[in-house]
Amino acid sequence: MASSDFSGPLTFAEYAVRHYGKASQVEKSIEELRELDEALTRYLGAACPPPGTRGYNAVVDEIADVLIMAIQLRVIFGGNEIDKRVRFKIDRQLRRMRGEA
Repeated sequence: MASSDFSGPLTFAEYAVRHYGKASQVEKSIEELRELDEALTRYLGAACPPPGTRGYNAVVDEIADVLIMAIQLRVIFGGNEIDKRVRFKIDRQLRRMRGEA
């Protein structure tokens, strides 16, 4: 099965959650977040290497993995509730940023 077999990332996410189960995908999300943490730590330790380097590419790959899992977490925890919290948090941060000016 290829990614083109799905009409969008959400349908793939629904399929993955049904196939592997909620608990398994939450555990996989934790694993991918740890891997991103490690890649970012190595990236900073290497003085932020430029695009195309091994350290940079490792971060990009891990971000992709985390985003795929985040879409699945949206399926598990409810996209509407998450969208409300995202809007709230962005608005709050914008208010803070305007206060800094």
